[in-house]
Parts: sequence; structure tokens; C-alpha cells
Amino acid sequence: MDDYREIWNDICYRIKDKNQFSAEREFQIIAEFIFDKLGWSMRKNEIMTQKTIHIGASGNVRPDIIIADKEKYLFVVELKKPNVSISEQHAEQLFSYMRLLKVNFGIILGESIQIFYELPNSNEKPLNIGEISFIDNSEEGISFIKLLSKNEYSPEKIDSYCKERLELITEKERAQNFLNNLCSPNGVDVINKLLEDKLSSEFSENAIKLILENILINISKKGVIVRPAPQLPVIGGTNEENKDEKDYSKYRLDGKLVGGKGKLVLEVVKAYVRNNPDITLKEINNVFKGLLSEKLGFVDTYDNARIKFKGQVKEIRHFLKEPINLSEEQTIVVSNEWNRRNIKKFITRATNLGFKITKERS
Repeated sequence: MDDYREIWNDICYRIKDKNQFSAEREFQIIAEFIFDKLGWSMRKNEIMTQKTIHIGASGNVRPDIIIADKEKYLFVVELKKPNVSISEQHAEQLFSYMRLLKVNFGIILGESIQIFYELPNSNEKPLNIGEISFIDNSEEGISFIKLLSKNEYSPEKIDSYCKERLELITEKERAQNFLNNLCSPNGVDVINKLLEDKLSSEFSENAIKLILENILINISKKGVIVRPAPQLPVIGGTNEENKDEKDYSKYRLDGKLVGGKGKLVLEVVKAYVRNNPDITLKEINNVFKGLLSEKLGFVDTYDNARIKFKGQVKEIRHFLKEPINLSEEQTIVVSNEWNRRNIKKFITRATNLGFKITKERS
């Protein structure tokens, strides 16, 4: 491997000096040198440069480099000077050469190495399965040029390498899709389901319900939103999360001044109902799930909210004077339990739903 490390570092040294390539031919010479160092021979016609390939009766193309063994094409190389950014057009040109030469593996050599692979019996375009930058002592780069060397090269090794990279790409895409779902309005449901599955082996159904009703879950991607620490209320007591702090901020919804925290929430729900006239109470609570504990309730029926906290220090916890009528002949009211902490979570959710919210003043 030390020999390949030396070859790789030599390649990096030659490629990094972008200013030396004032003409395509100069870079072509460097590329030919690379494959010569990897054991392929121009004398034996293993490195074919600018070989004319006839298309139909009168057309022809000239791929930059074709690597062959005993006249059998193995892979094709498209060259772009390191000071020229690789574009989709360059990739399309490589694809056409791969199809014409009936090879399923090709690379674009330029400011980096871009690797393309066509799945067997596929009608789709070859896939970009990776990019390798010219960095000294890069283990990825060293392993790759070893794979391309004449002593190590085999179609089976290339297929295995490409399929492994495809699996990594697929796995990464699946992980990204799960992450996107987790950070969407449905994410709380996902976490709740995972928690239910975890708790089911240790707690009864009623105990699980009690636990889930008394935690607040907020999920966001790192570096996008500062995630407030989840608060665990005292079961049967007062939830410190919902103790309002003195905050007189005013908010605008889609450019219109609507008022403070509670009025902002109320107006967003009104607008959401107008935009979704057939929505139900359950669906509204699902859309805004996780912003308040189920005990407090984000949205409730007018009749239930009127008596829900009867006898407690604070009996009115919803906007009873501004009820909202749903199409199913049900009247609902929105919670007014909003403070500095939970309003941030609500604004994030509302923004994800397409509402434009700006803070007027603090």
C-alpha cells in the first residue's frame, strides 16, 4: 500500500498546480502519466487516448482516455482541467461514451475524481456514486487508485466497490428521510410510538398514557433551531413550563399585526381552519401535537374547556370569547397557555406549515 500512497501523493502534487494547465493537451499528458504509473501501457494499447469511435455512417466521437485489456474496453475517463468546474454536461458526455463502449464504469478526472456506475440491465443513467478530492495521504484516494491499477484491476472488484458505495448512499438517503420525517410535524408521533414500544415491557397501558401526557417533546435539526430542554411537569400539580413570564412581545402574521403570544396562536389556528374547512378537532390537535401537554390541551371543545379547570386557581385557560366553528357543527376554543419558551416551538411549527411570523418588539 505504501507504493500506492506514493503514487497518490504524486498525483495530488501534479493536479493541485492548476495554473500549469493552460491547454487541454497538457492535462491530457498528466492523465496519461497517472495511468502509466498505475501499470497500464500505451505501447500495448491499454491506454487509448483520443481514440476515434465511429457512430453510424458518418459520425464519430473521441473519448479522452479509454483503458483496455487485450482490446477489451474496461472503463472510460473524461478529462476536465482542474480550473474548470465539472458540470452536468460533462457527466452526460461521459454517459454517452459509457453506453457507446458498453462499459458500466467511468470517471471524470478534473478538480476531483467523480465516479459513475451503471447498474446491470438498467435503463437509467449511470449513477454518481462518489467524489474523491485530491488530498495528500487520503486513504480513500489511495484505495481507489489501487483498485484502478493493472495489477489489482478486475471487473468483479469494481462491481463490488461500486455496489458497496451504492449501499452507503441508499443507507444515507434512508437515514436522511427518517430525519426529515422526525423533524416534521409528524415527528412527535414517531417519538411517541417509539416510547410506547419501549415502555410497554415495563409499564401498564394507563401508566404509559400518564407518562406520555406529562412530557413535552420538541424535535429539530442541529444547527437550525436551539432545542429547549423538555420539561417534566409535576403530575397533578402546576406545570412550571406553563408559568408565564413577563413578556409583552407583539407579533405579525403574514404582515398583519395580531398582538401577543396567545393572540398569535389563536389567529394561526383560525387561518388554518379557514384553509382547511373540513378539518376536525382531532386533526387540529395532531397538527399541533407536542406543543402543550395533553392535560392542558392545545384545542378543546367549548363546553369541555369551560368546565375542565373548574375549582383550580386558574379556571379559564382557553379563548372562550373567541370560539371557532368547525364544519362538523362543533365549536372549539384555543388554549391561551403560552410563554417565552413554548411560543418558540409554536412559531417553528407554524412556519413549517407556511405561515410567515415576525416579532414586532419585546
